[in-house]
Amino acid sequence: MMGGVLTELKLLMHDEFDLCNISLCRRECNSVAHALAAIGSKLHGECNLYWDGVPHEIEALVTRDLARSDE
Repeated sequence: MMGGVLTELKLLMHDEFDLCNISLCRRECNSVAHALAAIGSKLHGECNLYWDGVPHEIEALVTRDLARSDE
């Protein structure tokens, strides 16, 4: 079922980009992206986001991911 979607994505990337590299990252190593996606999916309309005022939960996730990347 996903084969057609993946084939279409590959063709689109080939047509639109000179060079494209896809990397797999486990969810545990990319918790910030998942948390931000969850927050972003709930935003309505145009919204300007700045680091000032970032929820403490997100700041903690970024800090934890940065610490893991140094391991």
